[in-house]
Amino acid sequence: MKVCTKLFSVTSLAMLAAFFSGQVLGGSLNVQGNGTINGDLDVVNHRITNVADPVSVQDVATKSYVDNQSGNAGGASLNPERVALLRWYDINLAGRSVFPGSGTHPGAISFDGENIWVANVGNDKISIWRAYDGKAIATFTFPTVCAGIAGLAYDGEYMWVSCQGANAVRLVRAWDLMSFSFQDISVPGPGAIAFDGENMWVSSSDGSIRVIEAATGQQKYNLVGSPSSRVLEMAFDGTSMWATTGAAAVAVLPASNPNGGGGFFYLSEAGAWALAFDGTNMWITNDTHDTVTVAGPGLVNLGEFNVGDQPKDLVFDGNLVWVSNYEGRSVTLFRTRDLSNVGTFPLGYRPVDTVFDGANVWITDYDSDLVRKH
Repeated sequence: MKVCTKLFSVTSLAMLAAFFSGQVLGGSLNVQGNGTINGDLDVVNHRITNVADPVSVQDVATKSYVDNQSGNAGGASLNPERVALLRWYDINLAGRSVFPGSGTHPGAISFDGENIWVANVGNDKISIWRAYDGKAIATFTFPTVCAGIAGLAYDGEYMWVSCQGANAVRLVRAWDLMSFSFQDISVPGPGAIAFDGENMWVSSSDGSIRVIEAATGQQKYNLVGSPSSRVLEMAFDGTSMWATTGAAAVAVLPASNPNGGGGFFYLSEAGAWALAFDGTNMWITNDTHDTVTVAGPGLVNLGEFNVGDQPKDLVFDGNLVWVSNYEGRSVTLFRTRDLSNVGTFPLGYRPVDTVFDGANVWITDYDSDLVRKH
């Protein structure tokens, strides 16, 4: 052992000598200044505390430092699929790939674990691409008119499709793309649709929310509302379903008993639109005032942040929240671990709906009849 003897007491040196000769001493060892230990240091299942942040390559690091660098703080972490693909959360805003659809005016978009599904509002067709390479898999058109596809949601077996003009939700079997089968569930003017792991929640033009058991297709609840304040978007946080109507109040309904109460989270101004959950917090866009508000556990308001013009949708990619600004032709990115604004970046097109496939963010380009993979 080599030490600077001026910085150690005789007692301290004796303790160190005993320690490294195989003896274990009780009590504490207070070393001030610099020193060198030529050998392994076994702290016998105890912690080393009050460590400074590392500077050199071989410096030790605290748990807090590692969490912050890896994105673990705040519940987010590096997505292993992105790491495997060497993406490292690079923000490819120019569009990694561009896919012409089989229809016109692509709107709603969803992911079934393997393929990307896009609803084309202009001609009632559904375009399906394989996520990892963008290969066109199929184009599906219902035998009877859908009259406006307003939403898509996947339950693990079927893709649920809101057919607004047909007053029906249609279920399309996802795994057998060559021979689609579907069934109708009657819902007046269905719109927004979201899955809670057991039930599908569907908004209706009469202002209600129909809660339908996915396994049976049977309606469990009819949460009555007003046609003048129909639900625009919904998102599930693992316990409750959040629903916006364009007002300042966002309904928070317990999935286990939607009729049993719930509560509200309030934005500073009316205009609540899209929602996305990051594993800890709920993010809510204000379509009227060009902001996004973050609601923390316990319905605590964690802050309101400016975004681009007319934010229409948002999605969480495991590290960042992407906010699509329709009239701004841009996307605003936030880091979830500290709620910091990474920036607003021009896209060159009007982004509408968004989805994350585990490695890339896909955005529908309504005006150009394209789907872009970032």
